Amino acid sequence: MRVPNEGGLTSLRDILTRLGDDVAVVDLSIHTPDLDDVLLAMTGHASKELTL
Repeated sequence: MRVPNEGGLTSLRDILTRLGDDVAVVDLSIHTPDLDDVLLAMTGHASKELTL
């Protein structure tokens, strides 16, 4: 599941609380957007890798 982090840790804590005890969190990672993510969000297309 991907969750936007506009609310920071408070938002993440609220989501985990809503999931309740019936859902076990096996792995959690925080992804900081990079320029490729921004390009994809703005254009709808991923950047093409350059090969030399």
